[in-house]
Amino acid sequence: MIYHQVVGGYVQAWKKGNHIQTFWKVCLNIIDTYLSDGFDVIFNYIIKLENLELLKERFINYNIKFVILMVDEETLLLRDKKDQKIVK
Repeated sequence: MIYHQVVGGYVQAWKKGNHIQTFWKVCLNIIDTYLSDGFDVIFNYIIKLENLELLKERFINYNIKFVILMVDEETLLLRDKKDQKIVK
């Protein structure tokens, strides 16, 4: 939902020129706000190793649990094919 808040200049996350850097800034600030106010946070997004390190560094003073969901390649390809039809 956060990624799709951009109206003007929206570019899909997998395409060049996307706003993924801004997305991460917003996410980190939102997570920080909720944690600071005593809430538990579940962050559900596909992350790269560099993003994992960013989360660990930013929230070093919190108890963080990471859950990794894995899927087989065939399921990913089917989902991506479906998503591409929706985006067009």
